[in-house]
Amino acid sequence: MFKEEIKKADISLVFMILIVIIGCCLSLTAFFYAKQWEFEQFIKDEEKKADIHVRTLRQAFTSFGTILHSIGSLYNVYGRIERQDFSQFVKYQLANNLGIQALEWIPCVPEEQHLPMEEQIHQQGFSQFHFWQFSATGAMEPVITRPVYYPVLHVEPFTENEHTLGYDVGSDETLKATLEKARDQGQLTTSGAIKIRTARGELLGFRTFVPVYRRDSQPRTLEQRRQELIGFAVGVFSFGELAQTILRLPKYRTSVVLQIQDSTPGSLITELYAPLWFIRDEKTRSTSKEIWSTQVEFGTREWKIILTILPDGFEFQMWYAWGILGVGILFTLGLWRYMYIILTRARWAESLVTKRTQSLSKQIEARKQIAEALEESRQRFQAIFDEAATGIVQTDLTGKILDSNKAMQLLLDYSEEELQDRLLKELVHPEDIEIDKLMSEKMLSGGHNSYTTSKRYHDKYGNVVWTNQSCSIVRDTKNPFIISMIEDITERKCAEQARLEAEKKYRDIFENAIEGIFQCTPTGYFLSVNPAFVKMLGYSSAQQMLSEVTNIGQQLYVNPEQRLEFIKFLEKNSEVQGFEYEARCRDGQMIWVNETARVVRDEQGGIRYYESIVENVTERKLIEKKLRYDATHDPLT
Repeated sequence: MFKEEIKKADISLVFMILIVIIGCCLSLTAFFYAKQWEFEQFIKDEEKKADIHVRTLRQAFTSFGTILHSIGSLYNVYGRIERQDFSQFVKYQLANNLGIQALEWIPCVPEEQHLPMEEQIHQQGFSQFHFWQFSATGAMEPVITRPVYYPVLHVEPFTENEHTLGYDVGSDETLKATLEKARDQGQLTTSGAIKIRTARGELLGFRTFVPVYRRDSQPRTLEQRRQELIGFAVGVFSFGELAQTILRLPKYRTSVVLQIQDSTPGSLITELYAPLWFIRDEKTRSTSKEIWSTQVEFGTREWKIILTILPDGFEFQMWYAWGILGVGILFTLGLWRYMYIILTRARWAESLVTKRTQSLSKQIEARKQIAEALEESRQRFQAIFDEAATGIVQTDLTGKILDSNKAMQLLLDYSEEELQDRLLKELVHPEDIEIDKLMSEKMLSGGHNSYTTSKRYHDKYGNVVWTNQSCSIVRDTKNPFIISMIEDITERKCAEQARLEAEKKYRDIFENAIEGIFQCTPTGYFLSVNPAFVKMLGYSSAQQMLSEVTNIGQQLYVNPEQRLEFIKFLEKNSEVQGFEYEARCRDGQMIWVNETARVVRDEQGGIRYYESIVENVTERKLIEKKLRYDATHDPLT
């Protein structure tokens, strides 16, 4: 007897030790998995931040490109770019677009116009102005003789960038290659990384060139672009300013670093931006690891945005991992304590027989209570089933109706007895019987446990009822069955059909109206035109008109100044009625039109586009002209 007790004690000790070992192993395993999960979440969060930075950078580049093209539009409006006009035009853009180091106007100046242009600028009050370039030592020196010069003529902000006036951008081989590429391709082009001299010293940055050609010219060939070139609208940007003002990157040390590199083939400088502390710490740079990257394109340059993680730690709190480890250890200790008590008390099991008998009686009573609770729950379910606002029908696996609720009976105008034992598909619209056959077969074969579809039914009187139907199979019973939730969406379908008819009616009005109707952007591009407007201006199709007309004020208005007056009044009052002007048809013929327009704005109050109705009043204008003539001239003299 004594030996058996010792044997039981040894078994109990081994069992307790196993509990501790298994509990600690499971806790440590959960700890490492949680730690890895937290690390992955940290990386995902940083990648999301980097993606936001990339989208912000792309939006900024789009804005910069728009600003530079608008400077070219300034030339198209006035036929020249004067210093005062340039200054007033770009100051607003500089105030509302951070990250721009400078905006410049650089004309194309042949050698024979070199000295006359310097003299002209001297007369404007800039007596020290001259064309200059950087020497090999980096000092300013007069330009050498060249066939063509590209001097900085206008620059804003003026105070911070006055020292760049007269700088011949073509004297720098990198910038010369960039502006010649922009000239020949006729598109926005960005230079490689260059050193920019500012009041704060030299900064790493780049210049972006937009070529501007002669007014009313549309050069298509390489030779035409070179002959028609007037100059360039240029943006000067610093990578450091972009990082601080646009991306708002932190200056202090972080565990994850965002870098910008130039991946364009042939780039002389590839490292464009990294935090200053990261650049100085060579050891950290060499041991850091790239975890994410993407490409950003701006003006034919390809820049690579890289997210790098440092090896000396991560800025995240591992609360979950440590919490799991602590809970696991506490649970192990609690279980060990619990099992110790159980195994100790097992020695006195005989003394507990009476207590266990009482416990068994309590269990029987509890089971009785559970059975009563189950019955109460079943009754509640039946009440919910019967009174639910959505139609519910229970069928066997062949589709025979076993039970239906009141909402289902009301939906199809059948009584419970009429629906009982009928096949559900007998009530389905003939065209929709096969609509969910594949999904139903897949559910019955175990492919999935539920599906949702739209289906039409016929009620007792033949009326069509549109429904959304959700079907689920209940397998864990002796006799599996299918529960279908059927929602009446007939009114919704009717409303949708009415909406489609209204849209068609509007389209018919647009297409068949005898007045010209169109939508256009504030910049002068058509978004849509109706046939009457196309015919009025002598175009063969709407597509032809949309592709050929790229500037409404210059191409359609006989007097472009009237377009500016019209736009100014429209933006101020949001609508214009009865604005009359002389328009130019495609074949060059002049007609008088009467235009009524309104501004369509977005939720923030910005202008989305203009909507206009145009009427040809040429005949009326001719009659008025004749009446005025008759009124002022005696027909007998």
